[in-house]
Amino acid sequence: MTADLHFSEEFDAHLKTYLEANWDAMMADLARLVEIPSVEDLPAAAPGAPFGLEPARALEAALALAARLGLDAHNMDGYVGYADALCGREGAKQLGIIGHVDVVGAGPGWTVEPFAVTEREGYHLGRGVMDDKGPLLMSLFALDAVRGFLAARGEALPFDVRIIFGANEETGMADVEHYRAHEADPDFLFTPDAEFPVGYGEKGIYHAELVSEPIFAREAGIRELAGGSAVNAVPGEADAVLAAGENVESLETIHAAGKTAHASKPHEGESAIISLIQTLLADPYVARLSATERTFLAMVKRVTGAFDGSGAGVACEDDDFGPLTLVGGVIRLEPAPEAGPDAHRIIQTIDIRYPRTITEAEITAALSKAATEGAATLRVLRVEEPYLTS
Repeated sequence: MTADLHFSEEFDAHLKTYLEANWDAMMADLARLVEIPSVEDLPAAAPGAPFGLEPARALEAALALAARLGLDAHNMDGYVGYADALCGREGAKQLGIIGHVDVVGAGPGWTVEPFAVTEREGYHLGRGVMDDKGPLLMSLFALDAVRGFLAARGEALPFDVRIIFGANEETGMADVEHYRAHEADPDFLFTPDAEFPVGYGEKGIYHAELVSEPIFAREAGIRELAGGSAVNAVPGEADAVLAAGENVESLETIHAAGKTAHASKPHEGESAIISLIQTLLADPYVARLSATERTFLAMVKRVTGAFDGSGAGVACEDDDFGPLTLVGGVIRLEPAPEAGPDAHRIIQTIDIRYPRTITEAEITAALSKAATEGAATLRVLRVEEPYLTS
């Protein structure tokens, strides 16, 4: 017999009893997963841990929980994992639920320990509680609750259910690429990593880098430069080390603080990189910079200073997705060995979330023009077109 899964008073009562019996265990499992700082760390990549040791550890922990709940769990080389609940019918349709166990770096501004779960005023706080460890774990427990309800009635799931655990959603989606290279797509798929009741579309994603012309050590005013922790986040901290006046052996550190926010909601944050650049381009520091540094930083300030993309000439919106957003998430120095052993470049990342009223080609043209005017070139890294399901 196949179950009728319409909500009912009987199921509501079962769910209430389930939550009362399992709530403490659910919160303990969430805490164990949040405690793993599963931020991408490619220098630490290894066999079975292609995104670093901590994302791999988080993936193993989530799969162990799935196995404990009676699901058939599999780790696909550390890229991604899945756990199955089968209905027992040959040729059954497969419902997929996909989430991820990786997170972006904690960044500044936390009032609690980010890699722990703190309960405050009825909320649970910690990196990944909402995105996406918490929702993914709740999907596991929801499936467990449904299976228990059906088993008590002598019934089976109406279809196979597969929960997919990604380990690279925040930075590259290589987990999904690996999964699709080895497994067929589910017949129906949804993710709890979205606002409900349902997400039916997504803005386009455009990732690029603005790359400065070579800067030689003998002329550089900036000796060290680092800001932000993720391409897809408003940077919360940024630092520069400058040669202090004529005595180039004397160095001065300048720090800027902002407020982190996800790149899809940049107006909730304040860019530390922009704050740092404003300081560098003002007295007394601007005189210490080379012409290339001044030109490049002024261009970055113009392009990334407005979260709506107006500084880059790409501001637009539509009725479905609202306005385009643009964030300069990470700034860094990178060696330029082809120009000489003492040469480097400044790199500024760009994250754009764009509606359907602008194209990839138009964005590239606008950013390329800005880069040319700013002693730089544009390096396009990733483009995903917007989609809308009606």
